[in-house]
Amino acid sequence: MIGKRLTIPPAIAYIASIALDKGISIVTIPLVAAYVTPAEYGRLDVAVSLVEFVGLLLTFGLADTVVRFAGAATDQAARRDCVAKLLGAGLLLAVLSALIAQVFAPWLAAALGLQVGMTALRFALAGAAIGALVEMPLLWLRLQQRSDLFLGFIAVRSAVQLIATFVVLRLGWGADGILIANGVAVVGFALALATWQVASTGVVLSGEPFRQIGRYGLPLVGASLSMFALGSCSRWFMSGRVPDAEIACFSLAFKLALIVPLLLQPFALWWNPQRIAILSEPEGLERSAKAWGLGFSVLVTAALAVTLGGPVLIHLALPPSYAGAAQYVSLVVLICFLNELNTLCNVGAYARSTGYAVLAVNACGALAAIAGYFALTPVFGINGIIAAMIVGHVVRLGLFLWLGQKTVPMAYPVVAAGIILSMAFLAVWLAPTASHIIARVGWSFVVGLAVSSAFVALGLVEFPARLLSRLSRRAAHAG
Repeated sequence: MIGKRLTIPPAIAYIASIALDKGISIVTIPLVAAYVTPAEYGRLDVAVSLVEFVGLLLTFGLADTVVRFAGAATDQAARRDCVAKLLGAGLLLAVLSALIAQVFAPWLAAALGLQVGMTALRFALAGAAIGALVEMPLLWLRLQQRSDLFLGFIAVRSAVQLIATFVVLRLGWGADGILIANGVAVVGFALALATWQVASTGVVLSGEPFRQIGRYGLPLVGASLSMFALGSCSRWFMSGRVPDAEIACFSLAFKLALIVPLLLQPFALWWNPQRIAILSEPEGLERSAKAWGLGFSVLVTAALAVTLGGPVLIHLALPPSYAGAAQYVSLVVLICFLNELNTLCNVGAYARSTGYAVLAVNACGALAAIAGYFALTPVFGINGIIAAMIVGHVVRLGLFLWLGQKTVPMAYPVVAAGIILSMAFLAVWLAPTASHIIARVGWSFVVGLAVSSAFVALGLVEFPARLLSRLSRRAAHAG
């Protein structure tokens, strides 16, 4: 080993890696908008949705299969053997997937009416098809508790993506350049990480991992495709029905809205690993309800911050041609809010002995959304898309709560949550316009104080005992 191993607390490393990985698309918003017209941005977003679909479909749930079977291995040798076999299967599937993606690229482009270069699309699809060869080594690092190396790889990948995007835009390559740069970057990282994985665990060709992928990975692909239908699939229904510039404004607003789940990630990293196990404890339901209140409070705070601050950011940081994105911010934040609220409320479905309940709920939500896309998009355009996505998430929420109460009869603080949501709605409705920046900032500050006080007064958030004790002592001393 060369030099000393950098010691980073795992929690800090994983939070930082999420911020880098998920935040890169947010950071590049003003960069791309400065060089790409709204119409070209809209065409790029439709192409990216296709690339995302191919990535979900042709990686065969391999990363989840690694977590399930390598994570359950009884010792280090068995874990290495499991990963080596899955890596062998992954290499074969990556080659097959890349070939399939290239063969079907022209047909897919014609089906969606894509207006990007075929060479650019081929590069992007190649990267998507072999994406599992990036995720597998990163998961192996997490299984090995190597959070330092994990963060290092994520940091390098994010830096490369940012620099490559800047370079191709400065060269005037536009949307095609972004697709090519991202595709080349993914292929490069896949080759480098797969080589490192082979050196670390070896590679074994066997039929066993294909059976594991078939039993475990592929059903999870179905669940992921259901969530894709509730998100990026909407661009397919916009293509040819909605002007490209309007697609760009919607997509840009959606990227800003993704700050909401990003701000919720620290809570999720803390709570999600323990939320099932805690149900079996004597006061598990009560502790779960308290944790739900905390998560709900963080989620509402994040949603309010983005809803009030997003239009200001658009007004200050983006060209005037993208000003139309501001009108969609509050609605797409609502979509992200509902999606994360589903995660807070789905513990009962995940606590069951199989994952079929989760798959069924997500599939029902996806079918509701797709029906809405067909029915509403031709008449209402993007507003119809938004309505369909909201309906899909509301269907999921209702089903998760219904199933959850059968398994985990948790007493959610519904009244307190309703009061908070009413306050949030009024705060957005009465807010000054984004062009009045000082008034908007002042209003946001007042709203933040009011909502934070309401969280505590309604019992959704509790002051830490140490802080209360310290405040009490100071008050007594001052008296």
